[in-house]
Formats: sequence, structure tokens, C-alpha cells
Amino acid sequence: RAGGLAEEYLGLPDLTATKFVDNWFVDKNKWVEEDKKRVESQGAAEPWREFYKGPRDRLYRSGDLGHYSADGNVHCTGRVDSQVKIRGFRIELGEIDSHLSAHPLVRENVTLLKRDAYEEPNLVSYIVPEMKRWYDWLEERGTKDSDSVDDTSMVTLLKRFKYLRDDVREHLKKKLPAYAVPSVIVPLIRFPLNPNGKIDRPALPYPEPAQLAAAGARRPSQLGAALTPTEKTMAKIWADLLGDRGVVADSISGSDS
Repeated sequence: RAGGLAEEYLGLPDLTATKFVDNWFVDKNKWVEEDKKRVESQGAAEPWREFYKGPRDRLYRSGDLGHYSADGNVHCTGRVDSQVKIRGFRIELGEIDSHLSAHPLVRENVTLLKRDAYEEPNLVSYIVPEMKRWYDWLEERGTKDSDSVDDTSMVTLLKRFKYLRDDVREHLKKKLPAYAVPSVIVPLIRFPLNPNGKIDRPALPYPEPAQLAAAGARRPSQLGAALTPTEKTMAKIWADLLGDRGVVADSISGSDS
């Protein structure tokens, strides 16, 4: 609830009806009477009246999950959806997955928020390739699959599906803002499943920095070329202070607040 609450989700009436609701804590008639008094005393010629949708008091369902404790305090415990927050940006994981599903070479996919060895939050997309189309895609480009098709180690998978990872990343860049493009795309032959037959998300592997480096998933020369002179200076300062952790542009973009 706020005086500056947005009007709606543009072009999404169903979502608007779900998220923007009447405030059930107040009597709506109170605001109707207040507005009548205002009109009677000041008239209805105020310029903003043209856009005024009438007296009302609305709430926005933010999706944050919480509870009241016995002392009356509110405790936030998470979210009811897949929205996450990284470096101040709210990101819908479902939106990323929707765009991944539209890629013709992706059969299955799931995106998670994972923390690396330094407790930094990262978006990680796991994909299972559509192998028939993958082979056709390689043939069209005059190349062939890796000889190590039976090796499912992380480094081998990252190397084997390098072209796929690059193509998927370019696909997402056209659909999403830069901050919502996953920092790591992990190809797997199949997803681990729990006893209920659903994706076992905690069991999805997170690549170690050494594995990414060995697979060429992050090339310092390419990253360095993408930095501005100021960013290069800042990256060097932080690398000297913290040790060389492969500092990249979005490592120095601010906090999560």
C-alpha cells in the first residue's frame, strides 16, 4: 500500500487483477465521502482529475512470504514465487526459463540462484540439449560432436556444448536485460530426479572456478577487452586486495540492497 502505487501491469489485465486488490482493512466508503467533500470545497477542475480513477484504497500483492510473531513483529521468510533479487534487481526465474524453453536446441531447463565459493549470488541456468537437433545444428555448420560423448564430467560437458552455451546466451541477450542473463549456463545430459520424479534442484552441480577456467567458460582476455579503462583499474585493485578471483564487470556493480 502506498500513495504512489502503480496503476497496473500494462497489457496484462489478469495479472493486474491478481496483484492489485482493494484494501480490505479500510472502509471504501470513507474515501468516497472524503472525495465528495474535496469536490464540494475545491471543485472538480483540478487538472489531475482527467486521469483520476475515483476514490479507492488498494494493496499490491508483492509475493513476499512472512508471518506475524506473538509480539506483533512481521518476519519475512521468503517468497511464494520464483522471484529473486541480485544486485538490487528483481528477477523472475520463470521468465528466464520461459525464454530458454523457446530455444530449439533446449529440451529441458531450470534456472536457480546459486552462491559461489565466495558466497556471491549468481544466476545459473541448467539445460538438457535436444540431441537430435544438436547433431543437425553441428552438421549444418560443418563440425561434429566431441569424441568424449561418454564422459559426463563437468569440464567435458562445458567444453562439448560450448557452441550451445554461446548460442543460448545470445538468445537470452535478445530477450532479457543484461542483469537477468545467467552468468553460468550448465549443460547436462539429464537432470537428477528426486523420489517424486521432479528435478532434484539441490543436487544440480555448481561448477567450480577451476572447472570453468579449464573449460574456457570464462576467458580473462575476452572479459578484459569488455571492460572500460576505469573498470579495468577497479578490477585490478580488487584483485590485488582479494586475490585473483576472476573479477569481472558485474562483480563491482554494487550490493543487493
